[in-house]
Amino acid sequence: MREVVRRAGVGRSAFYTRWDGREQMVEEVHASAAAAVHAAAVRCAHPDWSGRAPRGLLGLLEELAHGGDVALAVRLEPHVPGGERVVRELGGALELLVEDGRRRGELRADLALDDVLALLPALAGLSGASGAPGAPAEVRERVVRLLHDALRPRGGGPPAAAPC
Repeated sequence: MREVVRRAGVGRSAFYTRWDGREQMVEEVHASAAAAVHAAAVRCAHPDWSGRAPRGLLGLLEELAHGGDVALAVRLEPHVPGGERVVRELGGALELLVEDGRRRGELRADLALDDVLALLPALAGLSGASGAPGAPAEVRERVVRLLHDALRPRGGGPPAAAPC
């Protein structure tokens, strides 16, 4: 908690004025992070009429990889305080993007919500949202292209195992 207070640039008393304790702070940060990802999911589900906005799940992953959104710094899992509710709400928005992409033939038929949730923290390191330095733009571009390739439909069946 000392490190959180130090990074926030406030004293301990200011911290406890805002939150009753660590659990309440974690719950609020978690909910805020999920809300930011949810807002991005809504933007990608309803792109602007120009056709230039990102579309669907692939657009969302691209936006998050480049956006540096602090939302990605939080692992969106049910075991953190308030996490079960947050994952349920965010999961609903992401599931709609997955279903829409599968229906339009843009995403693999076997892509699951858990796969998408597992990608979010990985993107945090790319964007710098995890607190570590972000990856250079060319690395982010390459990873986004790899994700697009991995999530698009193939001839059928699960992906091949990586060579040893």
